[in-house]
Amino acid sequence: MDNFEWQKGYSMTFGLISVDRSTLERTPKESLYFLGSYAQ
Repeated sequence: MDNFEWQKGYSMTFGLISVDRSTLERTPKESLYFLGSYAQ
């Protein structure tokens, strides 16, 4: 987390994987696949 997230709580989301705060289930975002295509 960065300072901005601490100030705004969990309303803002960042990163390549989204997290459902109630179940802690992680779901890859489209940006993960987009950036991953460059690594291949």
